[in-house]
Amino acid sequence: MKYKSINFISTYMKSTMNEECSNIASMICKQCDLDETHIKKNILEDLLSENNSIINNIVNSDIRCLGLIKSGEQCARTRKPNNNFCKIHQKTLKFGIKHI
Repeated sequence: MKYKSINFISTYMKSTMNEECSNIASMICKQCDLDETHIKKNILEDLLSENNSIINNIVNSDIRCLGLIKSGEQCARTRKPNNNFCKIHQKTLKFGIKHI
């Protein structure tokens, strides 16, 4: 599997979740004779914003490098296959690692 960037993966997951939620909401509205615009505007927007934050947390924790950068934050690069670190942090962990 080719590793993609964190932004690519989170954007793909968000768009897929948004599509699926929208399709499910449309099916429910048709079956129950509900106003689809009202449901999508009020309920679906809240649900999608919650899903987006959940997706960000999952993506960040599962594929981000565990190395720390100078500011003390976690490195934003993706991990290399079968490793916990990006290419730079495989060589040196000057500022430490994130504790899980």
